[in-house]
Amino acid sequence: MRLLFIATLIFCFSVEAQSLRPQIFPDFSRIEDRASSNKIDLTDKSIKGSPFYFDDFRSGEVFVNTSSKGKAMLRYNGLSDEVQFVKNDNTYEVIKKDNLEAIVDNVVFKVYKYEGKNQYFVKFNSGQNSLLLKPEKEYVDAVKAKSNYSKDTPAKFTNNYRYFIIKDGELQPVKLKKKEILTVLADKKSEIEDFASSNKLSFKKEKDLTKIIDYYNTL
Repeated sequence: MRLLFIATLIFCFSVEAQSLRPQIFPDFSRIEDRASSNKIDLTDKSIKGSPFYFDDFRSGEVFVNTSSKGKAMLRYNGLSDEVQFVKNDNTYEVIKKDNLEAIVDNVVFKVYKYEGKNQYFVKFNSGQNSLLLKPEKEYVDAVKAKSNYSKDTPAKFTNNYRYFIIKDGELQPVKLKKKEILTVLADKKSEIEDFASSNKLSFKKEKDLTKIIDYYNTL
């Protein structure tokens, strides 16, 4: 009887421990606690802006090597560079693995190695070469007024967005300017210029540049 009681206790503790772990992405998740480590209260309504690409959790799916690892309500935190999900009132991050993609509300967040570490980038093109966006967010501290004639400046999150083109597996930083884009895609410069001109596409717009690179991938 005593052995049965002990076995029952062990089983109960085992079940309880497993229930505390997220059941989605079991090999690719851990408890997210970046907010407390950098001492920023993400629930503070006085902070202007948002650290998230989408303010709310949205329908998404995670893939590794094109194989689905599960679906969930996801969001991207640009302050900590994390794709996150919630289970049982706890927030978790999807660990950045090689060849991982998280598709959130049709936006593709793909992991690339840059500056020696895995990072998320928004991928605009489905082909080998693509326009990328690094949707980084920065936190700016509140500033007290220096005199009675000025006002306090509240803390805020700001966009520090940077663009890249991945070409032949190499990430190259660019600004959305015709000269810089054509420098990266110089091997098909004349064809791209003709295509952009005939279709009235701008090198300064994400949507138009995505079409230009889609065309480049067909050449």
